[in-house]
Amino acid sequence: MGESYFTLLEASPKKDADYSPRDRIFVGKGDRAFVSHIIGRVAYNDLTSSARAELPGLIDVVVRTNEPFFVNFFNTSQPVTPRMHSLELIPGIG
Repeated sequence: MGESYFTLLEASPKKDADYSPRDRIFVGKGDRAFVSHIIGRVAYNDLTSSARAELPGLIDVVVRTNEPFFVNFFNTSQPVTPRMHSLELIPGIG
């Protein structure tokens, strides 16, 4: 799961790579120590049940790590229209 946009990606690991769930792994341009290549995006519905179970804890870690950013986002978010606030676009809120 990406830290900036929470994008779910499927990656192909390098042969000698050794990592575990919740490890931070670089997948950008440049030297990728653990990932050979990105296979593509993954939809939430395509995740295994164990991967779905890991997401809430993982999201909690990312949000707590970047807490000032998220607090600022919620405090300064503007309405999309006079009847809809941008917070209503977040699943589970509204």
